[in-house]
Amino acid sequence: MNGYLKYPGWILKSSEKLADSQNAMSKALNDNSARDHRLERATRHVSDYWMPVNPNLLKHLQRELQVGAFDNDLSSLLLKIRTDVSLFTQCLCQLLSMMKAAGESIPSPLNPVLLLESCDLERLKSLLNGIDPAASPHSLGQASDCQAARFQEMLISAASAQTLAKSYAIDSDTAFAAALLRQLGYALIAWNYPGAYEEAIGSLTSGKSLDEALSQKLGFSPMLLAVRVLHQRGVSAGACAELGLHEDTSEEDCNEHEEIGYTMTKLCSVGEALARANNPDYYPSARQDWRAATTEIEERLGRGGLDLIREKYEESIENYVGFIPHILDTGLNLDPKSFTVEDRADQLLEINPFLGMCEQRVERKLRAIYRRLSSGTISSEIISLLVHGAIPAAGFNSGCIYTVDPGLFMLVPQLEISKMRLRQATQVPYSLVESESDIVARAFQAQEPIQVWNPNACNGVRGIIAGMFGFGQPLGVLYLEMDSAVPTDLGSLHLAHFNAFRQTLSDCFSLS
Repeated sequence: MNGYLKYPGWILKSSEKLADSQNAMSKALNDNSARDHRLERATRHVSDYWMPVNPNLLKHLQRELQVGAFDNDLSSLLLKIRTDVSLFTQCLCQLLSMMKAAGESIPSPLNPVLLLESCDLERLKSLLNGIDPAASPHSLGQASDCQAARFQEMLISAASAQTLAKSYAIDSDTAFAAALLRQLGYALIAWNYPGAYEEAIGSLTSGKSLDEALSQKLGFSPMLLAVRVLHQRGVSAGACAELGLHEDTSEEDCNEHEEIGYTMTKLCSVGEALARANNPDYYPSARQDWRAATTEIEERLGRGGLDLIREKYEESIENYVGFIPHILDTGLNLDPKSFTVEDRADQLLEINPFLGMCEQRVERKLRAIYRRLSSGTISSEIISLLVHGAIPAAGFNSGCIYTVDPGLFMLVPQLEISKMRLRQATQVPYSLVESESDIVARAFQAQEPIQVWNPNACNGVRGIIAGMFGFGQPLGVLYLEMDSAVPTDLGSLHLAHFNAFRQTLSDCFSLS
C-alpha cells in the first residue's frame, strides 16, 4: 500500500466539512469572546461616568432633603427626579445595585417607577447624596449637538410612550421607564464614546439604522449595552424583555410569547420613530418614520394625538431650559408638510456646491438652515443659526456681515459675530480709489475670497478670510477671523467652509 492509507472520497469530504464546521465554531466563539470583553469594558466605563444630570436640580433636591422639605411628600420628590432622564436612570441603577448587595430580590415584572416609589426617605436620601456631578467629566452646558439631540429623542420617546400607554393597556409609568431604558444604551454611548457616536450617526444612509452603525463600530449594540448594565445590577433577562429590552435587537425576533415585552416594544417603537422623524438632519428614514408613527398615533388617539404628545413633551423639557437650548430650538415637528419642505431644501442645497466639502457637523448645521429657508421666508432665527451655529462650528471666532449701500458707496456693518480683534464694526468705503487699503473693501471688488494667514500673530488672530456674497449681484461682504493655527493645506477646509457660508448668505438675502 506504499505506506499510504487511501480513503473513499466521501470520507475526505466529510472530514473537510467537519473541519470547516469546527473552524466556523471556533471563529464564532472567538468573536463572541471578543465582543463580551469589549462589552464588559464598556459597561464598566459607562457605569462610572454615566451622563450629566442638571446640577441645579440635584443641589436643590439635596438641600430640600436636608431641611426635611420632602419628609411627608415623597411623591413630589419622585416627580422631580423623573424630570431629569439622567438622574432618574442613575437613581434606578443605584437602587438596583443596593438591592443586589443587600440580597433583596428584584421584582419581575419590573416597574422602575414603582420600585423607586417603594423606597423610604433614608434610602432616597442615600441615592441622591451618592450622586456627585463633579465626579463625572460630563456637563449639560457642554453638550454637543449629537448629545443634545439624543436627550431630545429620549424625551420625545418617553412623552409618546406615556401618552399612548393606555391604548396598549400598559401602565403609563412603566411605559415611561421602558422608553427611557430602551434609549439608555444610545445615550450612554453618545456621552462616553462621543467620537464613535458622531461618526456612526453621520454615516447613516437609507436602509442603515443607527443601531447597525454603532454595532459595526463598537462591536456591540446599544440595546445590548443597556441590557448588560441592568444585568449587572441583578435584573433578569426576562424582566428586561418585559420592558422591551432584548439582547437580540431585531424586533421581529422578540419573544412574542412574552406578551408584555412584545407589546411594550411595539408601544415604544412608535415614539422612537416619531423622535427620528423629528430630526431629519440625522436620519435618512425620517419621512418613513413620520408616516409610520403618525398613522399609529392617529389610529390610537385620533387626530389630536400628536398635540397630546407635544404637550407632554413640552412639560418634560422644562428641566433642560438654559442647559441644552438645542432641545428647545426645533420643538416637536408636527407638520406633515415639513417633508415637502425637505424636498425643497434638497433643491436649494444643489445650489450650494461647497456643502459636500464641509465637515459633517458644519454640513448638518447648514442643512438645518436650508430646511428653514425652504419655507420661502428669511428670519432672524435663520441668520442666528448661521452666525452662532455653523460659523463657530467651523472654527471661526469672530467677524462681521457687511451689506452694500450703493447711495453712499459704503459697506455697512449689519451684524458683528462676537467682538472682532483686528477692526471696528464701522462703515467701509468701497470705491476703487479708496478700497486698496482695507481687506473688506478689496474683498467686495474681488471674485474670490481674500485670505491672510499669520501663525505668529501676537493678537491671537491667526487667520482672516473676507469675501463678497451675492453672486448675481454683489450684496455685501462676509469677514471672519479665527484663532486656530494656519493649516498645512493653506486653509483649504476653512476656505470651503467660508465659501459655503457666503453661498448660504447669498441664498438668505435672495429671499429678503
